[in-house]
Amino acid sequence: MIRTVAASVFAFALLFAPLGANVTAASTAAKPAASGAIAATTIAVDTTVPSSFRALSVTFASPSEGWVLGSISCSTGRCPVLAHTINAGHSWSLMAGPATSINPYPGMPDGMPGVSAVRFADSHNGWIFGPELWATHDGGHTWTRVTVFGGHAGIVLDLEATHGTATAVLYDGLTHFRIATSPVAANSWAVVHQALGIGAGPVPELQLVLAGTSGWVLQNDRTVVNGARLVGGTWVGWFPACAGVIGPAQLAAVNSVDIFAVCDNGLWSTPSGEHLYRSTNGGVSFSQIGTTVPTYPADEAAAASLSTVVVAGNRGSSNVLEATFNGGSTWTQVLTLPDGALADLGFTTTTQGVLIVAGHLDMTRDGGHTWIRITF
Repeated sequence: MIRTVAASVFAFALLFAPLGANVTAASTAAKPAASGAIAATTIAVDTTVPSSFRALSVTFASPSEGWVLGSISCSTGRCPVLAHTINAGHSWSLMAGPATSINPYPGMPDGMPGVSAVRFADSHNGWIFGPELWATHDGGHTWTRVTVFGGHAGIVLDLEATHGTATAVLYDGLTHFRIATSPVAANSWAVVHQALGIGAGPVPELQLVLAGTSGWVLQNDRTVVNGARLVGGTWVGWFPACAGVIGPAQLAAVNSVDIFAVCDNGLWSTPSGEHLYRSTNGGVSFSQIGTTVPTYPADEAAAASLSTVVVAGNRGSSNVLEATFNGGSTWTQVLTLPDGALADLGFTTTTQGVLIVAGHLDMTRDGGHTWIRITF
């Protein structure tokens, strides 16, 4: 069974959240970097990626330069490190990670701290997070612990960056998910007014998707619960994709106006399988297109173009990656996936894509038709 990690950072936070505080949008403004950051001590590592490296998350700031957050064996068990490439994944070198722990089960009810994901905006500015938040502004050579909220709050669920701004979705420790932004070159996080109330289901999942100057946050909690949309530089409430299908949805944006959603129609009423929906107006409305998606359920989705969408999930007794190259009219199984954690299915360009599954990195360089296992 595939286990996706994007949803799970939140679960332990909800189970172990302190009671009695009263956080409002007006009271959660970020502290200045000087008071909200803690200097990191890094782990000395060799430049060769060892055989014990296990991949957790991947990010590419350009088609050629990327980083993989992973763990290696160390005196305390498993320590976070980065594998870095400047030639599109053909060769890699090892870099130190932040002075914290790996959270192998982000959000599971174990109360574990640490990190589980990585994102870079460019060659210099990046973040390692989930649930902690660490920032680098020198390409990953040094890391700084950053606090968005004070005290118990500020558990980072997701983070992306585009057009000079980093955006994070956080749990406030009480009853809401919050959206915070910062210039990519600074640790100046500020919480926006728009917030998402937590759904009534057992395991809320947050998706953050940015494309161009647009952005979307969608909450699944058994079904699609609510969302927010970035319009003209401001986050506003959003009636999200598939809010009426009585099941969850997975978002995949092509650009600022064209968005796909893979939706589990009728999961909690009369199941009718996974279906592909498309918006051509930035998420204002969606229309069902194409044939039924063969995976059930769908765990992750990504779009390389208006014609190419890939979906990871289950098909019968196997975990698979299904792809359409004609906008959903037909689907082709392009990869069989092992059991294990799944994360960061996405495309850097229309031809180059990535997938983390079961501790490994797979890449495509032909638009999703074929995928290869990367050797570090």
